[in-house]
Amino acid sequence: GVQRRLDYLRYLSINHVTVAALGRTKVEFDKYLKSGTYKAKGDEIGLMLKKYFKKSVAEIQEKIEMHPLWKYVDLFTIHTTLHYLMESFDAEDIFKNLPLILHSRDKVEFRLVSLIEMNKQINENNRFTPSQILALCAYEIEKEFHFTGDGVWEKNKILTKSPEALPNETEEWKVSKKISVE
Repeated sequence: GVQRRLDYLRYLSINHVTVAALGRTKVEFDKYLKSGTYKAKGDEIGLMLKKYFKKSVAEIQEKIEMHPLWKYVDLFTIHTTLHYLMESFDAEDIFKNLPLILHSRDKVEFRLVSLIEMNKQINENNRFTPSQILALCAYEIEKEFHFTGDGVWEKNKILTKSPEALPNETEEWKVSKKISVE
């Protein structure tokens, strides 16, 4: 109910929410969280992330603000991507690549799966470190958008196959081209 939502919002360090938002259906409430209409300032993001990293709010802010569109990403995206990364990577490696948490979990997971598989096939002495894998993941996401930071936007849908593997004539290719042009 409402108390559970309040606890969750408190956990995300979202302190400004309307009564109307709390009374919405589950689907509407999830949309509200994803909408980012309650977007936080840098210090609020820093306070939220401080419990995960043994860093000051200023250090966290400095790292997150390296991404040009950091203030336009909703806290729900940050929270879900961070928790996904923490399942496999330690806090220090994530902190070194902190702007990666601004991207949706789906985009990060899509890239990480292939990078981890690739890394397993490399000679053990030459494998990438976890921090390097996260950096490569951010690189792979942003390379598609010419390093403008636009990889954080949700409208850039992820294809189920890599664009290089798709012949130009397929419907999936045509749809992906249309999405990236819009």
